[in-house]
Amino acid sequence: NEGIDQLYEVLKNSHSKEKDAVSILAQFTNEQIIKKIIPKYNQKYNRNMIEHIQHESQGLVRRLFTTILTPRYQIWAQLLFDFSGTKMLPHLVKIASLIDHQDRFRLIQNYQELFSQPIDHLFTLIKDQNINLYLKSIMKNEYEITDDGILQFCEDCKQIMTAQQMFEFIVTLTPKKLPKFLQQFKIQLGYNFDVYLLKAHGEIKDIVQCRLLSLEAPVQQIADILMQFIKKTKDDVILSQVTCVFRDYLWKDLNLYYKDMVEHIKANQWGRYEDAILRLWGIEWF
Repeated sequence: NEGIDQLYEVLKNSHSKEKDAVSILAQFTNEQIIKKIIPKYNQKYNRNMIEHIQHESQGLVRRLFTTILTPRYQIWAQLLFDFSGTKMLPHLVKIASLIDHQDRFRLIQNYQELFSQPIDHLFTLIKDQNINLYLKSIMKNEYEITDDGILQFCEDCKQIMTAQQMFEFIVTLTPKKLPKFLQQFKIQLGYNFDVYLLKAHGEIKDIVQCRLLSLEAPVQQIADILMQFIKKTKDDVILSQVTCVFRDYLWKDLNLYYKDMVEHIKANQWGRYEDAILRLWGIEWF
């Protein structure tokens, strides 16, 4: 309630205080803002919080607010579309690797709403055959692998395995099932899965490893993606989208990445936007 009151006072009093509003919002995760803060704000002050923010802020900071309040599945759909070009495909693979079988339902729906096209439209934009197969496997996956499924896959690996079969399996793995799979694979085949992957599927090794990393260490993968954008992009729209989507994932581990983030953000000299993005991450003490 204190945060809600502070936010209302900031927005009510002055346009110049919009960065302070970002600092207040930085105290909460995106999900808390959407599910708790907005409803309480609307009820207490009888005013639509989103409309209030849009009215009382401007330019890049207003865009940042809007992105925070956009469901991450909608942003994901936009990012996948943006990254469908040849040069951005490695980013697409990393982001797509974070999508599980439940998330993909909402992503498919949001893609349809954004572009008035089914998700198949995205596949037509991606010219790399393996990445296309991988993304299709993610979007078509409807279940999590069972222990029996893991045993059968390990047995199948003793024969020739296609890239499609590999993708269809790895997208069904969960963080809980991954250690069991790696252990069982070594028991049945006598060597580690990464050795097999390099030997039998070198052309898709990076894609498969990207998926496994997203299961084993999602925070590391997300931080790596974020840092790449902070280092390379001058596009404030993409940066705000990536920041707002990943902020929730990194919420408990932000202290591990604060220093590098600050150094790279300041090195790129984003000016007014730089301050807002730092405040959004809760970084005010550097």
